[in-house]
Amino acid sequence: MQKLYTKNGRKYEVATDGQILTMARLAVIRSAREAPVYFNDPLIAANFFTIQLAGLQHEVFGVAFLDADRDGWQDAFVANGHIDDYIEQFDSQVTYAQRPLFYRNVRGERFQEIGLQAGPALARRMVARGCAVADYDRDGDPDLIVTENNGPAHLFRNDTPTPNRHLRVLLRGKAPNREAIGARVTVTAGGVQQVRWVRAGGHYYSQSELALTFGLGPAATADVAVTWPRGSASESAGVATGTTITLTEP
Repeated sequence: MQKLYTKNGRKYEVATDGQILTMARLAVIRSAREAPVYFNDPLIAANFFTIQLAGLQHEVFGVAFLDADRDGWQDAFVANGHIDDYIEQFDSQVTYAQRPLFYRNVRGERFQEIGLQAGPALARRMVARGCAVADYDRDGDPDLIVTENNGPAHLFRNDTPTPNRHLRVLLRGKAPNREAIGARVTVTAGGVQQVRWVRAGGHYYSQSELALTFGLGPAATADVAVTWPRGSASESAGVATGTTITLTEP
């Protein structure tokens, strides 16, 4: 099945085809300027396409996922800024400095861009480049750090009012991988399972903190399972939420 969309004079095609890559159920997003992007599920592809359309007039650099309201669904932050400081002379719809985009994950069903409703800091245009996520004030919700080309770094403190709980997981690995890069962390709470990996890099010229912050909704306890880079595994059951736990590789 194929659907065609047109925006700003460009044609976009979203196709789901069970024959693509043999038995896999994949979706393909194509435009005249981009190579195909493959997804394992058409719903994910549809959400990505929504983000892509909203960002057609933006030059994207930093992208980060974070659960801003701790509801268990990761939201998306996009740092934008054009590479040409004279772009407005040639395209009246595109600017050099651009506001960041913030997409709220509506329970895995769609992404809703709410940057202008998220506060004046996200309404300000900037020539953004890198971005990273860290709970710098240790209040349980992830904050954002954004760098600007020929400008200052910006700290976007997240003070979203929410009763939702969280769990922060910090891993200590064995030498030489003391930071446990590549570890797989699974947190189960309230019947919902979330999986994250400890990774280096991941953003444009930026590194988020290595501690993983999970939004858990109203859950009071959580079970944590870790698959360590060397292949060993460890489990911690009934961990109280609203805390930070440090786990050491066995």
